[in-house]
Amino acid sequence: MCAIAGFVSTRCNRATLNKMGDILSYRGPDETGLFYEHNVGLINKRLSIIDLKNGKQPAFNENQDIAVVFNGEIFNHLELRKSLEVRGHVISNNSDTAILPHLYEEYGLAMFENLNGQFAIAIYDKKLNKLILARDRLGVVPLFYFFQNREFVFASEVKAILASGRAPSVLCYEAFRDVFTYWSPQHDRTMFEGVKSVLPGQYLVVEDGKITKNKYYKLMFKKPDERIDFNTARQGLEDLLLKAVEKRLMGDVKISTYLSGGLDSSLITSIVAKHFNSSVEAFSVNFEDTRFDEGDYQKQVCDMLGIKRHAILFKNTDFAELINQIIWHSEVPLLRGGPVPLFKLSQLAGANNIKVVLSGEGSDELLGGYDIFKETKIRNYLKKYPDSENRVKLLKRINGFSDSRLESAKAGSLGYFYLHNNEDELFQSHFLRWRQIGFFERFVSDNALMIFRRQKSRNYADRLGFECIEQSKEWSPIQKSQYIEADTFLSRYLLSTQGDRMSMAHSVEARFPFLDDELVGYCMALNDRYKIKALNEKYILKKIAEKYLPKDLINRKKFPYRSPVDVKKVLSDSYMKYMLSDEKISQLNLFNVAKVKGFINGIMKKDVLSEREIMLFMGILTTQILCSLFNIETQMETAISGGYSCV
Repeated sequence: MCAIAGFVSTRCNRATLNKMGDILSYRGPDETGLFYEHNVGLINKRLSIIDLKNGKQPAFNENQDIAVVFNGEIFNHLELRKSLEVRGHVISNNSDTAILPHLYEEYGLAMFENLNGQFAIAIYDKKLNKLILARDRLGVVPLFYFFQNREFVFASEVKAILASGRAPSVLCYEAFRDVFTYWSPQHDRTMFEGVKSVLPGQYLVVEDGKITKNKYYKLMFKKPDERIDFNTARQGLEDLLLKAVEKRLMGDVKISTYLSGGLDSSLITSIVAKHFNSSVEAFSVNFEDTRFDEGDYQKQVCDMLGIKRHAILFKNTDFAELINQIIWHSEVPLLRGGPVPLFKLSQLAGANNIKVVLSGEGSDELLGGYDIFKETKIRNYLKKYPDSENRVKLLKRINGFSDSRLESAKAGSLGYFYLHNNEDELFQSHFLRWRQIGFFERFVSDNALMIFRRQKSRNYADRLGFECIEQSKEWSPIQKSQYIEADTFLSRYLLSTQGDRMSMAHSVEARFPFLDDELVGYCMALNDRYKIKALNEKYILKKIAEKYLPKDLINRKKFPYRSPVDVKKVLSDSYMKYMLSDEKISQLNLFNVAKVKGFINGIMKKDVLSEREIMLFMGILTTQILCSLFNIETQMETAISGGYSCV
């Protein structure tokens, strides 16, 4: 991947362009490419992976009247190149970027439907004086913009937009509330007022001082074909997975894998080693806190394959040492510590001159790997059989809830929730997670709570920007749950905060075979019972894995990725303590000083904290850090008066 940035502006110039590029140089340290003409600027910071010597950007067509800067990979670029050359196009070099101006000439705005890849693209059409931005179907690659008074600025990360001087660093309160509800900003919001995200599967056209937005792809489930038996479905999925892995091994650099020791990354690593590169090397993170460590499974996979494993140790003190860098790169507050070890992991890969890694993200969302999908299945069973003797046993199979909570039928317990939740059916699966905002709201300031309550009046579909309400009526409960998870969590949190931002901080590109366009489309039409058999998650993938991995690794209890947050160690750091001091809390006026102080004093006396307490601690601390690092103004009076668009 790379970094791209640019503008359509009478107030920006070549110096602005260089400033925007320089702040993102860690994403693309190999080469800089720049275009500036008629108040339009494009810049690329390149991480050279394909056609290392000649694949310079911007890329142009033969007439030099279409300029393109690009971040990402087009995995079907060789097929597209052949079809363009047959039509008479002369393509300047062998990079995937080089085909893009010609593809635009040939197909116009329909070009994006032909791309299988992970990408953010900016195209400037000189003849029509038109700028086009586009992002890949599932939002693997980030792309942001700011538009005001006919001035348009865009970049791979928000910090470059701020560096342009065109966008103010002001808090978006709805995004702030999003983080404490859904774990990340939703729809097209960012933490910065007025700075928007190009959505997955979307392209924008900037022309005559206006923006038009269009969707070229929507994630849609299909009714399964009942005539396809399990063995046929399994073989079809395996064929597509092998094809997806092979595509992602393209490049003129050494390519490795991330290996956690779980099913998905172990399977990807095994497929690479057995079919494509027997000397592939794997990169892993181990944990000082043995409760989180999967080192034995990582070693088992590498020993079986006879490949080299590089491992780095995540120590309990690393959180406090690294969290400022994590927030600088992620540009959002965090409720969980997962990005921190991944930052160290990409640092290890980068230090070993690795530019590309394959990773297993996406499998859980597509193939039913999370507890939330099993909860959905249980909920629907209990609706049919509310008096079932299996009720308590079933609920104990997920999340480790205690009997006392399960058997309390009228005290707001989870068991009661499963039977009597009347939320909109599309959102039922996630309502329990989302309603945690009620707990977090106890700790915000009175003014922030006033703003939150105004936002609360909007329904979930409006807040999340969902466009498939009608289509979802035809989906199964499992499909609905998968859609919500993919839309709210996959791109906006997993692929961004834990993915792109942590890997590209060290100039490492992560590729995700499970998110291949063809494979995703196939999974959208898989029968639910092939994904989750009884309560056995990712059943079809486990059957594929039997060819590649030991059975004890395949059938072991799912070990969700977690990272330890040792609150007492964090608070022993003087800087962290200062960020949570009465003085710093009162400066922003986002949180209630007395309640935060009481909360901190309370958790310091505990030996074991609940997940909810850790998430609250993380959210408060990292919000304070974010606002400090980016000099974010809260401008609460303006927000209360309704002066901001995102309130």
